[in-house]
Amino acid sequence: MRNHVLPYWKLRDIQRIDVQTWIRLLADQGVGSSAVRRSYHLTSSLLSAAVDNGLLVISPCRHIALPCLPDRPPQWFTPGQAQSVLCSLPSVWRTMCLLGFYTGLRWGELTGLRCRSVDRDRSRLLCR
Repeated sequence: MRNHVLPYWKLRDIQRIDVQTWIRLLADQGVGSSAVRRSYHLTSSLLSAAVDNGLLVISPCRHIALPCLPDRPPQWFTPGQAQSVLCSLPSVWRTMCLLGFYTGLRWGELTGLRCRSVDRDRSRLLCR
């Protein structure tokens, strides 16, 4: 098992270069970009709390270069998957799911729709 934590140091001894070196070491060991970023954010929040509590003057987690997250293409339901989801839902939720599947509206946009959002004469949704 790999050791992904900073060595045991006193808070005041941790420098920005130590944090940057740790981030690079994790990436070089093959730790995924997302896991490296989560580890950094947790460490950063702990050290920020130390600053807030007067244990440190400034956080050493400033201006740290983090590995980029890989671009992932969007994943879509196939028509068969969409139909399977629709069939398993109670009927009161099917319309909302159909709108989500075929319009690309996000959850907040879907839940924000009201009766006045539907223009039945023109077969349009009005998102305001």
